[in-house]
Formats: sequence, C-alpha cells, structure tokens
Amino acid sequence: MNPAVLIASVYVFALAAFLGYQVISRVPPLLHTPLMSATNAISGISLIGSLVLAGAKGYPLQAHILGFIAVTTATINVVGGFGPDRPHVEDVQEPDGGEERGGQVTLTSYFMEATYLVASILFIFALKCMSHPETARRGMFLAEGGMFAAIVGTLIGAHIVTWIWIIAGLAVGSIIGAWMAIWVPMTAMPQRTALSHAFGAFAAAL
Repeated sequence: MNPAVLIASVYVFALAAFLGYQVISRVPPLLHTPLMSATNAISGISLIGSLVLAGAKGYPLQAHILGFIAVTTATINVVGGFGPDRPHVEDVQEPDGGEERGGQVTLTSYFMEATYLVASILFIFALKCMSHPETARRGMFLAEGGMFAAIVGTLIGAHIVTWIWIIAGLAVGSIIGAWMAIWVPMTAMPQRTALSHAFGAFAAAL
C-alpha cells in the first residue's frame, strides 16, 4: 500500500474514533437506543462501497461475488437497524444515462458529489439532534435521509454498469432486515440494533 494512502487511512480512522467517542459521551443514557439506530444509518455507508464493488466495471467475478455478499449484509444493517413499527427499505434508482467521457465531468457527476455533500450534512445534524429527547426522533429521520441520498448518488453514477448483483443483494438483505425489524420484540431492540451493526461491520470488511 502507498504510504500516503496508509497514513490518510489511519488519520480518518483516528478522527472517526475520536468523534464517535465525543458524540456518545454527550448523549444521555436515555437516548442510547435511538443513537444506535442513527449511527446504524451512518455505518450503513459501507453499503456505498458494496454497491460499487458489486456493480462497477473492471472487477473480476470474485470481486462481484464479494460485493454481492457485502450489499446483502450492508442492507441487513440499514433495513434491520430501525424501529420495528416502520422498517426502512432503500429504493433502487435507475441511472439516468449520464456518463463521464474523455475525463470530462458531466451533470451526473456533479449530482453524485452533491448527494454525498447533502448526506454528510444530514449525518452531522442527525448526531447533533441526539443530545436531547425532543429532537432524537428527528435525528433518526435525518440519518435515514442522509443514507438514502448517498445511495441514490452512488446508483446514478456512470461507473455502475452491472445491476444483477446489486438488485439481488438489496432484495435478500431487505427481506432479512425487514424480518428482523418486524419480528424482534421491542424489549430486544438494543440487541437487534447491535446485531445489525455487526452485519455492517462485516460488509465493511468485505
């Protein structure tokens, strides 16, 4: 690995760990369960890399298979991590045909970058809302919205050319995640959210 890339990766990891600790330390124990659900959406960002691995061109078959498994587990994390009364299933958006040709940045590329920026802003406000019971529910919705924006921005990108692995992974993951969200009792919600976090970590590893 390039030393510069390694240093940048360690820097991002250390910064994320520091920010995560600071956020959790300021959230009252009463709101730890909604905090876990909100961070579930944020950790679901691993679904973005999974979508690229499963659907982008230039990867061997083994990579597409790993991407399919990653999309499945990441979708379980996103769908299964929210309230049992309203399971949240991500929509698959068809690409609009925008492409990058000859190194030129098209409108599709600008839109994709804009959705990532919107997702980042929504994630920040979602964590801020977790500091008070009156705004915790709003924070969960903001986190969901940020995750949805990031997924849409990725799926419309011209680099996504293979859809069969993506659709299959989203379908299988949504079924398993929805089953978790609907049938796991409310008394076991913290355990269920922790389990969905484990699926997200597995997707990140893949």
